[in-house]
This record gives sequence, C-alpha cells and structure tokens, in this order.
Amino acid sequence: MSERISCAVCGEATVTPFFRLEDVPISCNHLCSSRSLALSEPRAAICLGFCHDCGHVFNIEYDPTELKYRSGYEASLRGSQRFREYEDALVDALAAGREVFGL
Repeated sequence: MSERISCAVCGEATVTPFFRLEDVPISCNHLCSSRSLALSEPRAAICLGFCHDCGHVFNIEYDPTELKYRSGYEASLRGSQRFREYEDALVDALAAGREVFGL
C-alpha cells in the first residue's frame, strides 16, 4: 500500500522521495560530555522528498515529537568565523541604516 505524502509547505500530494539515510542522530545541537553519551543520542531515518508543485525539499519522515529539547542544547553559530563576519556586517549595516539584503 502506498501512502500519499503531503508537502509541508503547499499541502499538495505530489511529493517524491529521493534520498534516505538510516540511523542519523535526531539532534545535532545537544552537547555531550563523552563519546558514549554522544553515541547513545536518539536516532532516526531521514528521507528527503521533493514537492513537484512548489519545489520544497523536506524530511518526509520528520516527527517533531521525537526531538526533545533538554539541558545541553546549543544552537549558537558564533563558533563559525564566517557566521561571525556575516553577523558583524549585518549589525554594522543595521546600525548605519543601510540596506541589509545582499550582504
């Protein structure tokens, strides 16, 4: 039996799965204090689908109930030099009242 998949953006059901990875960590933002804790993090499959109506690509097997925000969650991008350069340029542009698109 084939299940119809609806697009998460436009709601249409013309979504084609095209790529699958098994056993992927559910969260990449939880800092673990040891290798064994990192290896014990919850895992699931990622199955990417393409919507032929709007072009959106998304994980058709994403289950928001599986992701548990808890102590150790870290989503900061300040560790990336490239992101810091972008963020600093954005702040400078906003402070100067300049256009910020196309930085």
